[in-house]
Amino acid sequence: MVYQRSMELRLGIALAVDRIACGEMFNDHPP
Repeated sequence: MVYQRSMELRLGIALAVDRIACGEMFNDHPP
């Protein structure tokens, strides 16, 4: 149970980081 929660939390953090990185990239280089 705790391990599953940790994995979900890590996945959520990874997705958030990817979104922030993509957002910064698009802001720096608009299409």
